[in-house]
Amino acid sequence: MPEDEMVRAQKLYLFRQELGDIYKIRYGYWDSVQSGKITTHHRRELIRWLYQLVDFFRYESTESFQLAVNYLDRVCSKYVTHLSEYQALGAACFLIAAKACEPHPPTCSDMARLSAGAYDVQDLKDTELTVLQVLRWNLNAPTPALFLDSFMKVFPLKKRELDEVLHKADTYVAVIQSDYHFMRYRPSVQTAAALQCAFKSIGRSADVFHAYMTRELDSLSLDTAAIVSGLELPQLREINECARLMSKIITPTLAHMQTSHPRAKNATKDNHNSIAARTRSRRTCTNVKHGLATPPPSDSPNENEPPQPSSEGWGSEEDELSMSDEIGEEE
Repeated sequence: MPEDEMVRAQKLYLFRQELGDIYKIRYGYWDSVQSGKITTHHRRELIRWLYQLVDFFRYESTESFQLAVNYLDRVCSKYVTHLSEYQALGAACFLIAAKACEPHPPTCSDMARLSAGAYDVQDLKDTELTVLQVLRWNLNAPTPALFLDSFMKVFPLKKRELDEVLHKADTYVAVIQSDYHFMRYRPSVQTAAALQCAFKSIGRSADVFHAYMTRELDSLSLDTAAIVSGLELPQLREINECARLMSKIITPTLAHMQTSHPRAKNATKDNHNSIAARTRSRRTCTNVKHGLATPPPSDSPNENEPPQPSSEGWGSEEDELSMSDEIGEEE
């Protein structure tokens, strides 16, 4: 099979994956499943803590973070969780995701040390096994990071612009994960919307983005495999809708996170790291021989101040961003 056909087949496979029932997240699970025990406020605070771990462990990409959020939401869509166990659940999801994506995942001891006493090593191992059982070991969920690598090849930008757009889009899709409204949009739509916002931030016309994205989606929709399977590809309308919401949230959220998140702070600056360094998928680096509950020792930085939950508990409801005017009432 020619390389271009293989690439096309991989793209279509990703789109099919994100529409499959295996990786679907139940929007509104905080009411229907958790019965208010875990709220959107708790979710936001936990995900912001997980986001700090990406920078603390110096990971180049946010893929492990995005995968951890997917695991967290899928578990909470099926399994009633008590608030006292919620941080351990988030840590276990991050640990599993890091083992799937990173060559040097953290150890259980690393994660326990960062918990401020919320859980210990044994709690983390037990929770890790629970997560794997609830997810039935279906861990290869499609994330915005995977679509980012695919979409970036569509745009004929100079390397300097490509690197800057890539860095900003990667940060944008990571930042919005804490806002539950974006759970309405599948990963490919989130990624395309982040790219549209990144294009705007470097002064490129939205028309350029629309032209190339439309051509890419139209080309994929005419593929025989897509036609036969009735594959529903993202529509430009929903990408634009997601981008409008994203543009409203990324500026205040980045400002809120700049103090504790150097990655978010750097999103406002030029970044010229190579595309390959940030977008290559490292899911083949899973340390299977060590077992999922006992990863190998890593060279995690100990000189940094460990990120820990706010001393005020799970934060204040006052900083919850209301988006109801844009997308309607919650379902």
